[in-house]
Amino acid sequence: MTLCSVCSARVARKHRYCPQCGTSLDGAADRPSPLSPPGGPTRDEPSLRRQHRSKLRTAQMSTENKQVSALFVDVCDSTSLLQHVDPEEARDYLGKVLDQLVDAVETFGGTISQLLGDGLVALFGAPLAQEDHALRACMAALKMQRATIPGYEARGVASPTLRIGINSGEVLVGIVGQYQWSHYGADGKTIHIASRLEKMATPGGILVSASTQRLVARQIDTRPVGVLAVRGLPDRIELHEIVVGTESSAAAPLTRKQRWAPLVGREDLLQMLEGAIDTARKGAMCTIGLRGDAGIGKSRLIADWTGALLSQGVDVCITQAWGYASRRAYSTAADLLARLIRKSAPERLASVV
Repeated sequence: MTLCSVCSARVARKHRYCPQCGTSLDGAADRPSPLSPPGGPTRDEPSLRRQHRSKLRTAQMSTENKQVSALFVDVCDSTSLLQHVDPEEARDYLGKVLDQLVDAVETFGGTISQLLGDGLVALFGAPLAQEDHALRACMAALKMQRATIPGYEARGVASPTLRIGINSGEVLVGIVGQYQWSHYGADGKTIHIASRLEKMATPGGILVSASTQRLVARQIDTRPVGVLAVRGLPDRIELHEIVVGTESSAAAPLTRKQRWAPLVGREDLLQMLEGAIDTARKGAMCTIGLRGDAGIGKSRLIADWTGALLSQGVDVCITQAWGYASRRAYSTAADLLARLIRKSAPERLASVV
């Protein structure tokens, strides 16, 4: 095995390209891992300094600018939360909390940049570019806030309360090496603002910048917090808070999108869709396939049709295939079934939860 010089993924020597970030590995199999000093550890101090300088040069060569969303999360008052348990139980509890946080990041295709004891830093949009990096970060944050650690209430340990901050913008990403230790990290104003937002967030809240809110405004429910001063910045910035209590869905109904002009020239198609509804009202199942070139108006047609159905009192349940859900088998069908269950038996579902 060797390590990719860009994202530090473990790669078999037979591979020519990194399966994580696609970097060419020509010649990598013939040289040792950049994290392992050749010849093993040594006590020669000048040699260690030379090796450290060599690592820093390699890191500088492998950096690049990317548009990302940075997520900082921290467990509130973790010291007081675990003051009455022994060290083994505290370590086990924090380990399970971190497992939940890491699982949320990996579910939505994020990259763990740093583990901070009782929190972490995650990047969305690097090393692999993701056009919906802000949405992924917000969905991961919602999954973190809704996660629970069962089995500890009986021991007198409450469920963890998290503070989360998210900011989107341009950063410099790459391998950060220091004192024989390296990781895939990012630097820039975007990262520092995200760190400040995490500290400013209320316990159990998710605070996002205006740059992040603009990218997810049509898919995630938010409320304005105001234009506030952030420590270290000369100017105040606009902040928003994600509404955790509501069901912010990754498959937000298309009817939430704005309409800039009336739909023209689609009357025949709308009549066909209305005919399908009449068939469904008679108790028969009806499946419709809609196909067309990109940008021709498929989503717009469905949005106007579902909007008309909602105005008629028809229950509409919408799901959508997303890139970050490719790690879950049958994710689209599972989301649709979950929404159907919530609509058909909300009282029963609430009692189970």
